[in-house]
Amino acid sequence: MAQHRMLYAEHAGRSPTSPPHWRWDRARVLAADPVRGKDWDDDQQTIAAVEFLMGRARNDGPPSADPALAAAAALFETNGPSRWLLEANVLTGRPAAAVAGKLGLDPPVVTRFEQLFFDVRPWLSTGIWVLAHACGSGPHTGFAPDDLGNLWRWVAFNQGEPMLDLVHAVTTGAGRERYTAEELEAAELVVGVARLPISRFPKQFAQLNLRWRADAAGLHPSTYHLPRAKRSSRDPSRPPKSESAGKTPGCPAPVELGHAKGP
Repeated sequence: MAQHRMLYAEHAGRSPTSPPHWRWDRARVLAADPVRGKDWDDDQQTIAAVEFLMGRARNDGPPSADPALAAAAALFETNGPSRWLLEANVLTGRPAAAVAGKLGLDPPVVTRFEQLFFDVRPWLSTGIWVLAHACGSGPHTGFAPDDLGNLWRWVAFNQGEPMLDLVHAVTTGAGRERYTAEELEAAELVVGVARLPISRFPKQFAQLNLRWRADAAGLHPSTYHLPRAKRSSRDPSRPPKSESAGKTPGCPAPVELGHAKGP
């Protein structure tokens, strides 16, 4: 009786622990030691990556029989702004062809890149997976000034393509002339909030968050205020509600919006 062989993609592609580049990781293992894959079957995308890697290691003949794969691999391995911007645009949910047209890439390059290096579309409805595998620790600790890749991906996934384009302009200077001063200020506020270490500066984060929400509503920041914390006269040792509320230690309490009293 023949032994049933599993398709590796059915295992890794459906596992929430697999990174977006799981096919590339698998191809590297097989290219280095083909015997290790004898108990699994692999899909055509992974096999193409194995052939590419083995051909590159031999360094014989043309650079690659699959130019789109070679270009996608170069984008991934360079790990620079071009790769980060591509990944961020994929996280907006736009079709691969639309992303390619926007960024000036050949559609087969974007398709290969997604297949081998950024297989995220099946998980776009699962926010916790995207945050864990595509946004680094920035959503919890604040994004470092030089961590543009994770910042762009986080903005793209949470706020969509228009804000991604604005934040890209603010953080790189490219295309700033296309936006108004108000739009640029809004994007700078988004970046400021995202870069603030929440656990170290909870009050400042809450204040910026209020200003951000006021701006989104078209109101002056002064129309909102932080509610004052009141200590209980019966139990003076109990911390204010704004300091103790919240489900996660080190994170600011949920902030209630309240209209400031007029003069």
